[in-house]
Amino acid sequence: MSLASRNGGIEDRGSAVFAVTTATLVLATLFVAARLYCRKFIVKNISWDDKIMMLAWCIAFCLSFTIDYAAKHGLGRHDEDISDDDWGILRRCEYVFSILYVRGLVRVAKCI
Repeated sequence: MSLASRNGGIEDRGSAVFAVTTATLVLATLFVAARLYCRKFIVKNISWDDKIMMLAWCIAFCLSFTIDYAAKHGLGRHDEDISDDDWGILRRCEYVFSILYVRGLVRVAKCI
């Protein structure tokens, strides 16, 4: 069954975007949590790189939330298939994503 036939004739990749973004965030969360657990309870030393990693995870969480929210409001559809009510939300999500990505993750990467 194609994407278009499941959505009333409208091709929508939003569910795939939502699933991949959420799965990636869950996987990243597991790795970050495992590292912080080891650093706190085994090594007993949390250093500056762990704090930077937590900052990067917080930014990644906000990015993932923005993408998931946008996917529920038309991200992944053709422009003509997005309702007029969703355009404002979608544009705000795109703006927040661009700010978080460029200003956030790129600058955190420069710190390391």
